[in-house]
Amino acid sequence: MVYSGLDIEGHAYRIVSKCPPSADDFLSYVMAGRNYPAKMFFRATSVSMFMKLDEAKKIARGGKFGDSIAEVDLADARIFLALTNEQTGHLSVWGRPRFLLERVVNCAEEGNW
Repeated sequence: MVYSGLDIEGHAYRIVSKCPPSADDFLSYVMAGRNYPAKMFFRATSVSMFMKLDEAKKIARGGKFGDSIAEVDLADARIFLALTNEQTGHLSVWGRPRFLLERVVNCAEEGNW
């Protein structure tokens, strides 16, 4: 089910390359021209975030997607999201990259979480 950003309570966490993040840190696979399996098209048009900071930290520690974490306020009707994994709090989030960047309320590099 897809929700409005107004339906989420609290903030979400996006793994980013560095602090401060750039709009490029909020590009979907499709926008970035990255490869993805055809069956993942819907999710490939979104960006991944987590409702749980601890889950974002686990992924960021691997460094594959970046080692910094941006805290993003998604409470806006122009943002849409889907909870894709209830256990980890993974979200698929749809919004324009520059707009999502403007919603960053905090960013921390590894070691400062």
